[in-house]
Order: sequence, then C-alpha cells, then structure tokens
Amino acid sequence: MTHPEYYKVTKFLYATCGGSTASWLATSMPTVTNALFVQPLGKAEGTPTSNWMGYVAVATDEGVAALGRRDIVVVWRGTENELEWEKDKHFLQVPAAPVLGRYADGEHKNSKVHRGFLSVYTSSDNNSMYNKTSAREQVLEEVGRLMEEYKDEVTSITVTGHSLGASLATLTAIDMVANDVNVPPASKQPPCPVTAILLACPRVGNPFPLLRALHVANAKDIVPQNPPSMLLMWYVDSATATILYLHGVAGDHGDNEDFKLVVPRDVALVNKTTDLLEDEYPVPASWWVVNKKCMVKGTDGQWKLDDFEEA
Repeated sequence: MTHPEYYKVTKFLYATCGGSTASWLATSMPTVTNALFVQPLGKAEGTPTSNWMGYVAVATDEGVAALGRRDIVVVWRGTENELEWEKDKHFLQVPAAPVLGRYADGEHKNSKVHRGFLSVYTSSDNNSMYNKTSAREQVLEEVGRLMEEYKDEVTSITVTGHSLGASLATLTAIDMVANDVNVPPASKQPPCPVTAILLACPRVGNPFPLLRALHVANAKDIVPQNPPSMLLMWYVDSATATILYLHGVAGDHGDNEDFKLVVPRDVALVNKTTDLLEDEYPVPASWWVVNKKCMVKGTDGQWKLDDFEEA
C-alpha cells in the first residue's frame, strides 16, 4: 500500500478447515498436522487447525480526506496449506442459503455454492482459541461494529482477496448486502455501496445477477477456469467484467500513445516468491521471508535491497 497511513487494521480474521476432525488430527497425529497446517513462528497457544485468513481495516481521518468517505476494507488471503487445497477441491455444490439472507427465498432459493469455499467461510471449532466463531461471524461482527461507529458518516465497504481469498470475498460481499450489514444502524445515511475486487477468482457457484464484481486475472491462469464447467453446471462467473492485466492497465494510454507506467507498480514484488527478474534488477529471489533478505521498504512505498556496503 503506497499510503499505509490511510487505513488502520481493526481486526485479524481466522478460519478453520477441519472443525472437530482437524482438532483430533492435531492431537493424535502431530507429525501429519505439521505437514498440513501453517505453523506460527512463535510459541503461540491454540490449535494448529486455525489459520490467519485476513483482516478488516478502516480508513483513518487522513484516508477519509483523500477518499471522500470512510471506507471499510475486508482482505482475504489465498490458499497457503495442503488442507486448504483439499477444501478447494470440494467443488460439489451445496445450498447458498447461509449467505443469502433475504435473497434465500423466491427466485434464489435454489442457489448453490462451492462446498469447500463455504466450509472455510462458515466453519468454527470450539477447541480453537481463534475459531470458536467462524470467519463469517468474525467479519460480519467487525464490519457491523464499524458501521455502527461511523453510522453518521458517508461510508463504503471494499472486499478483496486472491484465489481462495477471492472466493471468500465473493461470499462476503453477497453476505453483507443480503443481511443488511451495509445499512448504517439508526441513521439517515442510505445503505453504503459494497465493492468486490477479485484477483484470480475460481468459480464460486451458480449465477447471482445482483453481484457486480471487478475480476482481475492473467489470461493463462487456470484458477479462474476451475472447477471445470462440466463439473460445476452453474457458477458465479466473476470474470464477466473485462479481464485486466494490472501492469498493462497501469501503463496503457491508448493506441496512439507510448506505454508509460503512471501507477507505481513496484517491480521488486515480482520476486517475492519467485526468481523471474533479470539480473539488472538487484532483487533477491524469493525474498518475502521472515527477514526479507535485507529488502527494505522506503518512504515512497517501494522495496529495494539495503546495500550495507554503501552505508
């Protein structure tokens, strides 16, 4: 984020993939569990069946001055561990009623969604210190709290995520509108807009005409094409908007203009988890680790190698 001072994080979100079964696995087969779950870096208490899944943030006063409104952001991360990959494969459809609220009856009563995505969103685990409530309950409670706190201001809600996180963002956006979470309580303010920005989103469920989402995907990325349509007969095609290549949008000025980046897309981010940059760019391969391999973020928001020999 180029201007981190524009937002402040108010809550971290946690999800569980296995409920009581995963808790039993953690107790009975710790070796297997260590292979399946992302482990905390420190000696954090709790069960390894819960994982950090995202966060809720709200615009600061400085952010409001820049944006013109009090924006609430929900961010979901993508798939990180093997158990989450297993959930991604649970593509059989189940009723979407848990997230449809007032839309659960009538023409949408037969709506279906990907079973694995819905499970990650709605599962809880009484044996976990982080997931006694589901990711869904956590995010709706926190966004509802912020809507109450800023009920007399002009607000907006932005939901985003990558891959599995994009699927969760799709469910969250529908859930908040269907259950009136975007309605300021006891206020003259109208319901605020809910915007979904999805990155490489898989197919989530069958068509939901009320959903309007911006989907960003690379043309050769197979994730947005899964589950295959022959297996998922109806789905929310979150790619109906123009598919965008982010760097291309940032630098394209039309047929008669030269390509020139006007949005500071930091090239160092290419090598966060890969080794794709040419040698002319002094950026270590796979540098996004605990100590960042001496990569430091400058005041301009750009990452670069901290060359101690120049100090």
